[in-house]
Amino acid sequence: MVAYTDTLTWDEVVWVVWRVAGHQAAIRQGSALLSLPNLRLLNVDEKSVLKAQEILEKYNLAPRDSLHIGVTFSNNITRILSEDPDLDKVHEIRRTSLAELNRPERSNES
Repeated sequence: MVAYTDTLTWDEVVWVVWRVAGHQAAIRQGSALLSLPNLRLLNVDEKSVLKAQEILEKYNLAPRDSLHIGVTFSNNITRILSEDPDLDKVHEIRRTSLAELNRPERSNES
């Protein structure tokens, strides 16, 4: 399975770790994120920003959330992995939580 994220995710991870645990920890976590074998980074480009503006206006999401969704729209991605329930406002995508992703499939047997 290949997973996608945008370049803002690296910034968010490194920034939070830097604030909480310091420079060296941020370096390690940034490197760990970039070394995930099936993770592809998507650029935040002009098309994504224009879509983000539409999302911001239509769904009243935070600017960074709007940018993440703008990137998904620009890359024809319709399913996202997120713990952020605010993203459920965007009807064009399907949000899956980690708990849902890890839930064993139910058998059709009764």
